[in-house]
Amino acid sequence: MKNRAKGRRAGAALSASEKNGAAATVRMIIEMLYHDLRLAERLSNDESWRDIEKHLDMAILMIDSNVLHESAFHLTRALSRVTGIGQRAMTVLKKNGLL
Repeated sequence: MKNRAKGRRAGAALSASEKNGAAATVRMIIEMLYHDLRLAERLSNDESWRDIEKHLDMAILMIDSNVLHESAFHLTRALSRVTGIGQRAMTVLKKNGLL
């Protein structure tokens, strides 16, 4: 609980131009992730990647709506989905003796 409060205070301490710069940086990173997501979806034919894209879309919407703190929820959900896909892939690789 204390860490959250510190994070809010630290975010509140940013100037408007710093907040805009941070939002632009996060948005640019998410845009780069879209390219990797599309490639992974094409290579794997796994629909799970579209769910991840939806969470990234919501994160972008939150950033564009100037509620940066809400974007963290959607980014966390996207990362959780990626982790799940990675775990399934590792299981298949181990099962087939490829790892």
